Amino acid sequence: MASAAWAGTPFEAAVLADDAGDAATARKLYESLLASEPQHGRALINLGLLDIRERRPGAGKARCEKALGVDARAAKAHYCIGLALVAEKHPAEAAEAFRRALELDQDAPAPSVELGHLHRQAKRYEDAVAAYRAAVRVLPDDADLHVHLGYCYKELGQWEAAEIEYRKAVQKNALSFHGHLNLGFVLSRLKKWEEAEAEYLAAARLDERAPEPEFNLGNVSGRRGKAPEALAHYKRAAELAPKDVSYGLSYARALAAARDQDAARAEATRLLGLGPTPEEKKALEVLIDQLDGKAKPRTVTPTQKNSASSSPSPSGRAPSL
Repeated sequence: MASAAWAGTPFEAAVLADDAGDAATARKLYESLLASEPQHGRALINLGLLDIRERRPGAGKARCEKALGVDARAAKAHYCIGLALVAEKHPAEAAEAFRRALELDQDAPAPSVELGHLHRQAKRYEDAVAAYRAAVRVLPDDADLHVHLGYCYKELGQWEAAEIEYRKAVQKNALSFHGHLNLGFVLSRLKKWEEAEAEYLAAARLDERAPEPEFNLGNVSGRRGKAPEALAHYKRAAELAPKDVSYGLSYARALAAARDQDAARAEATRLLGLGPTPEEKKALEVLIDQLDGKAKPRTVTPTQKNSASSSPSPSGRAPSL
């Protein structure tokens, strides 16, 4: 970790500690500086941002509002206020703060990223694309931004555009779990099964505890006629998420297809005890009836899954102004 003692001015020492992740030292240095220079605008803003990261949005907002009293054109202060408003669940006001920051510094990527997150969360995907595109113009090598763009294009049903963005994400960061997982999802929609399988395998290697890649590998293996591999992947997904009925249902169906009726019935019975949705409950009861010879077997195509958010969490630390 870098030492704050290496820096020149007290403000530089505080920034160095902050950038190194030493929040306690940074706070002490910012507070010491403000004790002697209470109108030090940049220190007020940075301490406000630190407050927000430490889940004290009210304190952070107050410091950044004070910074605006020192310099009304401080773009970073408006950005800080926007983050506080997001934390306080005031998205409309937060969006206005981010827009004001961009009016003052149109090349700052962070407000555009946060605007993109707000639009995405409100399902205004075209607006989100425009905001993320503005950030990408400044940060073209940020893999997460390409994942966010891919997600928006996916939600818009623009599969080829989504594929382009997810490919950029994994090219710029080969360790992007969300990039590989979602690229596999899009490639599956485009029926590029072999490529999809490779991406899901990459995602599975990056997070061995994530059930989504294994489940989707089961689907792709099934599509490619590799029933034993499909069964193994479904089993792994069900083991990783034993309370997820949808994973278990696909595993139970694969067991039934492999003519392991006892194991399929046991799994279906277990899943009924988990409180499935009405649709899941009906599917499980139909499967059990099929196993008991009371209904004819039917082919069911499982739905591909990606992660819950499909991209890195918007609550992560944004690019600096």
